[in-house]
Amino acid sequence: MKITDLIATAAFVASFAFAASALAGETDQFTQLDTDGNGMISSEEAAADPTLVESWTVVDVNQDGQLERAEFSALEEKSKSEMAK
Repeated sequence: MKITDLIATAAFVASFAFAASALAGETDQFTQLDTDGNGMISSEEAAADPTLVESWTVVDVNQDGQLERAEFSALEEKSKSEMAK
């Protein structure tokens, strides 16, 4: 194997390893807010995000006082589509 091939392969492997470790360290916003890890965001947990608190009554579609991932995802999608306008 040529030295240039070896260097190119090493660079590729290093960049792949760096990207994988960066992705592994990322946590989505829902998981960050769900501090007790029960799969729901309570109103107390939502207090960490003022925007979420402001829209709580709209986002909590089933009005059970907690946000499921689907409810939170719907808010994220709505926010993305409004930003695209």
